[in-house]
Amino acid sequence: ASVEVVAAASVEPLLQLNELLDQSSQIEARTVCARVCDSGNLKRVLGLLRIADSDATQHALRLVGNMASDAVDAHAPITKRRLLELGAFELVVPHLWSDDVNTVCYALGALQNMSTIVGSAELLSGRDIVERMWELSRSEDEWTAAFAKGTLHNMRALLCNVAKMQEMQFSSRSEGDETGADEMDEIAGGE
Repeated sequence: ASVEVVAAASVEPLLQLNELLDQSSQIEARTVCARVCDSGNLKRVLGLLRIADSDATQHALRLVGNMASDAVDAHAPITKRRLLELGAFELVVPHLWSDDVNTVCYALGALQNMSTIVGSAELLSGRDIVERMWELSRSEDEWTAAFAKGTLHNMRALLCNVAKMQEMQFSSRSEGDETGADEMDEIAGGE
């Protein structure tokens, strides 16, 4: 099947999943997200980020952003880990340079929601990505600017938390104290 046929066939289910998540309670959304992950469909969704179809790409980016949102799914940290393992960051980042403002906004939304787990800040801290985020944070489009600022905020907060965890680990080792583990878990967001 051609890429266009695959993309066209994929848009409607993505649209339905996004609408379902938009209208679901957090408990229902958690179930939907878990089913997408457990069924292997998360890989398929991420695969759509590799094709040049703006509708499929936007719906896939929106779904990734929704699934990584703590406001949508109480178990989002698990989904974020899964996304990290499946290479979602590497697939979403190129869309920051899209000519389509909607694609850029959905990419920023997905990155903003995914950039709260340890391991993500390192993937986003490349010079060209940070420069692009700063550029987008000054966009005339208010949604683009807001999502870029939110992503930068999350990256900064995460890097500060990682530094605190490393400091606590160093202090614990030098003092022979193992009590810092609970505090480190709390700083890392309970993961």
